[in-house]
Amino acid sequence: MEDGPARMTIVALSDGKPGHFHQTRGILDRLPEFDHHIVDIEFRGKRSDNALRAKVAVGRSLTSEAAARAWLDTALTPNSARALAAVPVPHMLLSTGSSVAAPNLLMARAHGAKSVVCTRPSPIGGRRFDLALLPHHQWGQGEENATRLLGVPTHITPQAVARKRDELALANSGEPLPALGLLFGGDDRRYSWTLEAARKVVESLIAVASRAGLQVAVATSRRTPSNVTEYIRARVTQSPVCAYAAFPDDEPPKHDAVITVLAHSVWTAVTVDSFSMVCEAASAGTPVGLIEIPSRRPDRYAAAFDAIAERTRLTRMRPDTLYEVATSLTQSPPEVEALDDAGTAADAIRRLMSATAG
Repeated sequence: MEDGPARMTIVALSDGKPGHFHQTRGILDRLPEFDHHIVDIEFRGKRSDNALRAKVAVGRSLTSEAAARAWLDTALTPNSARALAAVPVPHMLLSTGSSVAAPNLLMARAHGAKSVVCTRPSPIGGRRFDLALLPHHQWGQGEENATRLLGVPTHITPQAVARKRDELALANSGEPLPALGLLFGGDDRRYSWTLEAARKVVESLIAVASRAGLQVAVATSRRTPSNVTEYIRARVTQSPVCAYAAFPDDEPPKHDAVITVLAHSVWTAVTVDSFSMVCEAASAGTPVGLIEIPSRRPDRYAAAFDAIAERTRLTRMRPDTLYEVATSLTQSPPEVEALDDAGTAADAIRRLMSATAG
């Protein structure tokens, strides 16, 4: 019997940031026909990280294979360098995040492999890669190698949410009561959450859930202000309608908090400050309410939110009108289309590698 065609190998480089890892994981999940290996990249220090980025940004395509290997050995910790050396020879490198963009290009150079980047890395940019997967807010830079996404890839899919719901049903000896979900982000350079605004959000959702015979499922972020976190912890976990609550400082930590909230929820409210959580919720296949507050500076994601809303029928809401809009959304949920940026990214990678194999 003849052996089948050899499977291609993808080596994914991780900077350890959960948001970046979830984007990479979402793409890999959609490429089951490839073997993949994930390598954690650690630098000897921030200076080594910055120096490697600068070398690659200036060196362009002139870097030799020997120089690529030497630069990596100099910049990375011995453990990371050994981990890279131990993986099978890759056909493709995949990375998300600026810190791992330079190692991506250098590894691709050293092995004659294709390089794929998710979101445009700084300062290297996306043009140097064989394929750049760019979210809406990074469109318009003229990269001929770009595939346009609306948001960012995620491991969340309607099927994954359904599997998580089945897990919850098995663990609780029956289907969990349906809930309204809340994914709460926090402060950044654009947005600042006051306790008053957060209280309006939480009280409105609890009131709507109670009136509709539903529960509430919530997860907060490391960026959530401490006074808001403590208020949500006290108010929601002590409420009889609490189905699930997860906080970053939980002991033991609760894993897969976002997908657990989505699995509980008939629809999910997400705060405007967290683009990644909006994309995750919009990928679940259930209605999403985007909670908007005034921005201190122009929001670079505004056009992306508009495009996602048009595609998925995302509902806009504000703290002062949330009760009315949430009531309407609960009583008459719209038919929605799940965002599938991970699928779009995976298809683009297949085309790239098919052309390479041909």
